[in-house]
Parts: sequence; structure tokens; C-alpha cells
Amino acid sequence: MRKIFVAVTAAASLSLVACGPEAANEQQSDMLEDKADAVDDMAEEAPTEAQEDAIEDEADAIDDMADEVDTVG
Repeated sequence: MRKIFVAVTAAASLSLVACGPEAANEQQSDMLEDKADAVDDMAEEAPTEAQEDAIEDEADAIDDMADEVDTVG
């Protein structure tokens, strides 16, 4: 799970360099929302309910980060 977060954060940082602050925030938010959707899709294939819940919690945390990025700027 942490590898997903690190990959998302690294990609988001690179996008900030390429765009202005407002466009970068929107782009980063969109990317985080896409990642949250992908992580949530992974939850459906979890072998146990506990693992599914943990993966869904990670997806929710990523989605919350996307919401926070949207409100900045």
C-alpha cells in the first residue's frame, strides 16, 4: 500500500513542475482520483474481507488527498 502512495506522490510532484499552480492542482487531483479508483478496484479481488476493508481504506485516504489538493489554490 505504501508503494502505491509513494508512486502517486512522485508522479504528482513531477506534474507540479510542468504546469502553473492551479492547473497543477487540478491535474494532481485528477491523478489521485484515478489512483483511488484503481486501488478501490483492487479491493474487489482481495481474498478476505479484512484485506478488502484495508484496501478500501487506502483508496479512501487517496481520495481524501485528492479533495485536499482540489481545495488548495
